[in-house]
Amino acid sequence: MKSAPVVTLLSKSPDVARRTQSLLRSLFGMKPVVPLRRRQEEGDELDKIFPPFLGWRMRWDSVASQCASSGAVLHLLSPSCQSSTDFIMSAGGGSPELSVLSVTNGIEEGGPPSGEEASLSVHKSRHQLALRMHELGNDSTTTAMKTMMRTSLGQKLNVSHLLGSCSKSGLPFLDLPSTECGENNTVFLQKGKCHLETETMGTFKLREIALPYFDDATYEDGSTLFSRLGHSALSRPKTGLYQWPQSGIAIRPLPAAKEDLTLAPPSFVFHCESLDDAQKIIDSSGANSAKVGFSGHDRKGQLIVRHQLLAGLDFRMCEASALSSTFAEAQESLLAGSLDDLQSANVLGGTDAGSTGVRGHSDAMNGLGDCWIEFRANCRKPSGFLNKGKNVSSKRIVKAPSIPYE
Repeated sequence: MKSAPVVTLLSKSPDVARRTQSLLRSLFGMKPVVPLRRRQEEGDELDKIFPPFLGWRMRWDSVASQCASSGAVLHLLSPSCQSSTDFIMSAGGGSPELSVLSVTNGIEEGGPPSGEEASLSVHKSRHQLALRMHELGNDSTTTAMKTMMRTSLGQKLNVSHLLGSCSKSGLPFLDLPSTECGENNTVFLQKGKCHLETETMGTFKLREIALPYFDDATYEDGSTLFSRLGHSALSRPKTGLYQWPQSGIAIRPLPAAKEDLTLAPPSFVFHCESLDDAQKIIDSSGANSAKVGFSGHDRKGQLIVRHQLLAGLDFRMCEASALSSTFAEAQESLLAGSLDDLQSANVLGGTDAGSTGVRGHSDAMNGLGDCWIEFRANCRKPSGFLNKGKNVSSKRIVKAPSIPYE
């Protein structure tokens, strides 16, 4: 049995989470994980993290899917309210949007047989999140009321609302392996290539997770996402990649530019045998695709899956068998430092097309622009001007990089 990461994704509601689970099975062949019966009947620490208030209790619903090849688990966590009316969760609109809440290590080697191990890994991640929220003091009635109001009004619930000061800048909670890779995993490093040998290979295999972050974003102990990955037991098959032991999944930290106003969505890259066959699966699943990283000289890129239920995340399909130290960033990364009000509706079609699959729509501002558009757009989001003063520094001496050359 091998240990694999459990990525907890924050979803809008239990209904949206179950529809997303069905889509992941249709697109990537991910197997649904059967929840523990004990947790369903009695609840666990996470269900009881918020105290009851005026006859209702905020609970947390979990559905999960497991990659058949790598063993990684995508855990969809969504708020649920138990009350006499149950009107809270039905209120509010807005489109569903996923966000990465935590990346934790699954159960260690020597656990129960396959089938129940994924359920125990999900239960372990819920337990770790409950302990983390309790340590940060985010288990009060006030936090529960704020969570309920955001959910009922259709507002996005993100990591900072639950983990507070630990993740003000969107940093996920991390629980990385602390032991070296076992003997059951066979990694080949030959001629700059990294291949993972697995016992069973499915049609799709989750092989890479890219996590964007701001350079000045820190955890409560002063560490950063990059430093925590560097001090973990994850191996480094390529520059900028940290590989999970046994499962072979690579974690790629992506630093944002200083001028960026927002972070690009995290990326989940699945390996496939053929992009042509993958395109057929995307079409049959009711999703759309976009190409990224394609260039000349027989270099094939990746297909980005576009669907409303996958909004907030970047799911990709790639047929390359070797890991790469480079990463093809999508349109969201290029527009992270620009103002939406100054872009054409067709340029920002990736925002809607990436979530709903709608391609092309008319821009109401065509031919109506004036010299005050940029001024009004900057007044709505003045953070770019406010941060410029912080970035001004004296001349710096260029030093030789400490990154080893490939």
